[in-house]
Formats: sequence, structure tokens, C-alpha cells
Amino acid sequence: MDKNLYKAIEVINSHPGVTHNYLRDHIYNLWFILVVGPGKNLLKEIQKIFELSQAEEYLYLPVIQTFKIYTVFGMENEEEIHFKNFEDLKEREDYLQFDFSERDIKLVQVLQEPLPLTERPFKILSEKLNISEKEIFRWLKEMKNKGALRRFGALFKHSKVGLKFNIMVAWKVEKEKLKEIGKELSKKDFITHCYERKSYPHWPYNLYTMCHFKSPKEVKIIEELAKQYEIKEYLMLNTVQELKKTRLKLFYDYKI
Repeated sequence: MDKNLYKAIEVINSHPGVTHNYLRDHIYNLWFILVVGPGKNLLKEIQKIFELSQAEEYLYLPVIQTFKIYTVFGMENEEEIHFKNFEDLKEREDYLQFDFSERDIKLVQVLQEPLPLTERPFKILSEKLNISEKEIFRWLKEMKNKGALRRFGALFKHSKVGLKFNIMVAWKVEKEKLKEIGKELSKKDFITHCYERKSYPHWPYNLYTMCHFKSPKEVKIIEELAKQYEIKEYLMLNTVQELKKTRLKLFYDYKI
């Protein structure tokens, strides 16, 4: 691996706000997701990463609209993978602002870490927080009802269950058709994420789907979808290497 690329990967992966980072087969070769917590400026963090990584250039592709954000995989055995789509799941378009108390922040910091592998993991966390298990569950339910918490789940390693061919497809979709096509693509079981993102004159792609396949033969379905929805321009960005995949961490003390 080129030493400049290695340095950039090191810089990007060291940022606690980076939850995913992938090496892909394109001139824009490092694709990462950066999320910042309350009180932090996203663009400033990106600029700092850009300068420290000594990258040649970058694309800023914020999410404009979410059509699908996850799929539940159910496995009866090693050969079968079942998908359950949550079509009724919608990202809040009105990004609510919350005033987090010190207690809220402490709960977030503890609960965003991997759960202890025991029969009663929340009992261990309750002792750490000096509160009862019921209080933890009550707080989680309260945050869910307020819209501050989307879900509480496991981080899934697709390759571990045979989905070894992962491709992000960037589509150039006509604006008036984007919502309809985004919803239709979200119904496909092999697509786990579907977003509308910002586009530019030199980068016209505005719809992104994350696709997972067990075999390279299945990838041909992307070409079929392009024909079906009359999409003439699209990019298939193959995942060469998964460089980082972790949980989002908020309220981190980080000076880059």
C-alpha cells in the first residue's frame, strides 16, 4: 500500500467521528462516513482531516434524504440469509435539537460502547452508572419517543455471513424521478442503504445505494436496474477493503 494512502487511512480512522471507512476502486478511493456530535462543526472537522491526510481533493456528500437506512438479516443456517425490509422507516427531516443533561451524556457515553457479553449486560452497565436497569430502559424508551434515538442494535459484519461482494452504486437520477426511484430501490432486499446526497457539476450522482451480494454473478442485477429505471449514468464502486467499521460515538473529547 502506498505510504501516502496509508497515512491518510491512519488519519481518517483515528477520528472517533468516523464510523465507516472503505477503500474503493475509483480515483476517489477513500470513502468514509463522518458524524459529529453537538457543539462540533462538520465542515471544519472535514477540512482538518483533509489537511492532515494530505489528500489531493475530496467530495463533500451530505445526506439530503434517506430512503432506507438498514435491513434486518435473519439466518436459519449458514446457507440461507433472510432479509426483512423496514419500508415504514423514515429519517426525520426536521433535525431536532436536544439539550442533553450531564446524566444524558453519561448514559450515551456508556451505552454507545459494545455491550458486555453476559446474560445481563445492562445490569453491569447499571452498576457502572449507579442507577437501576429499569432506569436505563426507561431512558432509552424516552429518547426513542423524543426522536433522539433511532434504534439500539448490533453492528453487522456482512462478510461473516457470506455477503462478500459489497458495492456502492452512485446513480445520476433526474430530479423529478428521484423520490420514486429511491423508494423503489429501497424495496430490494440486497440494498441495505439508500440515500439522496448532494451533487455537483463535476460529480452529478445524487442517489446512492449500498448493495451486498454473495456471488459476483449477482452483480449483473445492477445493470438490469439501470435499464429498468432508464438510468444512463451510474458508477459501481467496489469495496476493495473495509478499513473501519464501528459504532457512532457522541460526546467524545477529541482534538485533531
